[in-house]
Amino acid sequence: MSPLKRIRIAVSLVFFIALVLFFMGSALIPAGAGNILTSFQFIPALSKSLTIAFWPSIIGTGVLIALTLFFGRVYCSFLCPLGAGQDIVYRISLRRKKYKHFGMLPPFPWIAYGLLALTVSGLVFGVSVLTGIFDPFSISGRIAADLIKPGLSLLWNLINDGLTSIGVYTFAHEALPVITLATALIAGFFLTGIVVMSWTRGRLYCNTVCPVGAFLGLISRVSVFRITIDADTCVKCGKCAKVCKAGCIDYQNKSIDFSRCVACMNCIPECPEKSIAYRTARKPAVKEYSTERRELIKDSLKYGIGIGAAMILPARLFGEEIFPSNKPVTPPGSQSIERFKSWCTGCHICVSHCPTRVLKPSFLEYGLTGMLIPRMDYPAAFCEYNCKTCTEVCPTGALKPVSLAAKQTIQMGKVNLEKSRCVVYKKELACGACAEICPTHAVDLTEYKPGLWGPVTDNSICVGCGACQSACPVNPVKAIFVEGLDQHLTAKKPKVSQEGQKYSADDEFPF
Repeated sequence: MSPLKRIRIAVSLVFFIALVLFFMGSALIPAGAGNILTSFQFIPALSKSLTIAFWPSIIGTGVLIALTLFFGRVYCSFLCPLGAGQDIVYRISLRRKKYKHFGMLPPFPWIAYGLLALTVSGLVFGVSVLTGIFDPFSISGRIAADLIKPGLSLLWNLINDGLTSIGVYTFAHEALPVITLATALIAGFFLTGIVVMSWTRGRLYCNTVCPVGAFLGLISRVSVFRITIDADTCVKCGKCAKVCKAGCIDYQNKSIDFSRCVACMNCIPECPEKSIAYRTARKPAVKEYSTERRELIKDSLKYGIGIGAAMILPARLFGEEIFPSNKPVTPPGSQSIERFKSWCTGCHICVSHCPTRVLKPSFLEYGLTGMLIPRMDYPAAFCEYNCKTCTEVCPTGALKPVSLAAKQTIQMGKVNLEKSRCVVYKKELACGACAEICPTHAVDLTEYKPGLWGPVTDNSICVGCGACQSACPVNPVKAIFVEGLDQHLTAKKPKVSQEGQKYSADDEFPF
């Protein structure tokens, strides 16, 4: 094994393990470390540079482009978590098929550049589903958060049940993440497709589907260092092509399509004549482009932009038709539904890190153009008043970092009370669950009838945390709920501190 390949494997494993832990919300990777890691992931770094001008992301974007200009697509083999995952599948397939080899693959530019055009149009027009659907970082996040983490939690609970049955009560159950069937199926579809492609053809996804790979491939055409074949010493044995995961080595013509090379370094130690090496380009890196290819790229860009523009229009229509009475609530730091839809790529890191599990991947709650981005699932949980974790771990800047004091005045939605469903007003039963749990006293109790206290609301101090909706005992439709806002507002400061008590220690809880 060559030294370059050893370095590549070591670096890729470090990034892969660290990012998978971060995706799943592990405390081993704190938010600060996670932000540094994601600063070297292309789509998140570029997005965060554009949204909040986060300096580590700006530097990371510049470093990734500079690395590609000098060394080719090293991001794909050294830093990309999905690339490392594909390499693991590839290694397993080699053990299952001892004599497996790859060989030269024809390029599929119309697929790669077409999906790149869709991704670019998603960034330009603010259509997050186009930006994140094929992004390798976001795909990795969805697989980890929507499949691996729930699966591991379920496995842990089964083991814990077994230990409990034999009298071992040392460990506690893990709360299972609430993931919709639709989002799990989407994550499962991409996982299955990528595993099949990796098992059969190595890095086929990277060169036919991945928009980041297509963009870096364009830059790598003019890279300074590249893997090249010495035509004078090459004997056309084909050993290099057999181990090329990218299928980009044409040993018959002694050439390498470096725009598709992912710098895995597999070919270098395989050459018996030492004809293949990683070195400076011996010829000018400018390559002749056919007129047909130029036209194909132009057409792909036009079609991608057209699709992106067309998808903006039905977004509101779909959202209003499916959820006419209760708009989805976006997390703190998102500022507005439109901004959140524009910049969130659906990596679901915030979903994994949310301590109350109120964040849940959406399907069509935001409309087609907001598919897969997270929303607040208030009937199941609520946003902790003293928590801003989601704003700290967001890798794209879709959630802007905010201070705790600022977060506690962000109005994500407004409370609505339906007295016709409330047990106090409808059945004249004592209940104060919503008022007792409200951290700002936006829901309070007033005397409705002698000895009977009912809830009243004050939207000027409501932050839309959903605690009241979560606590309301009325089912299946809550008597009190939070209505999402198109644009986040600023609530007035609460009347009392969060620790203040509504009732004296001698009073009974009125529910």
